[in-house]
Amino acid sequence: MISNNMNIYGNLPRILVVAGIIVVIALFINNLAVFAGLIVASMLLSLFVNKTNIRNIGVEFILLTTVFAGINYGPEAGAIVGFVLITFHLIVAQYMGPYVLWVIPQYALAGFLAGKFASIIDLGFYLAILMNAIGILCTFVFTKDDIGEYVPYAITNLIFNFLIFKFLAPAIF
Repeated sequence: MISNNMNIYGNLPRILVVAGIIVVIALFINNLAVFAGLIVASMLLSLFVNKTNIRNIGVEFILLTTVFAGINYGPEAGAIVGFVLITFHLIVAQYMGPYVLWVIPQYALAGFLAGKFASIIDLGFYLAILMNAIGILCTFVFTKDDIGEYVPYAITNLIFNFLIFKFLAPAIF
């Protein structure tokens, strides 16, 4: 009987390693499921924007999904996700114009920076401010006639992203 107890204790390090591996895999799968859901939600919202023609309202899940990817999978993954999702969104929602030259890099930058910071609420809101400020500046400089349409988008996008990162992001991350 003593040898059985010693055998269990002798295997304890192996048992702990296996348990640790199982926990890491479970966490990864959970993050992967959330990430997949965010990607699907982003794409569905892009399709909805196209079908309902609500382009002047700044509603999108791309920034949230991009930040999630950057934080959970690293800055490079965040940049790629931001690039791909915003490109998909612009094509599907039929946003075409010179602003794609600064909008696409903005989302890639947001994903990259998300991988470098820790506080999701602050990061998400600061990125939304930065991206909309760049958007307003570039719209004013390159397509001045569109500034009247972009400003309402930027304001609603800031409010939307603030609410998303304040209330939804902590539960997701």
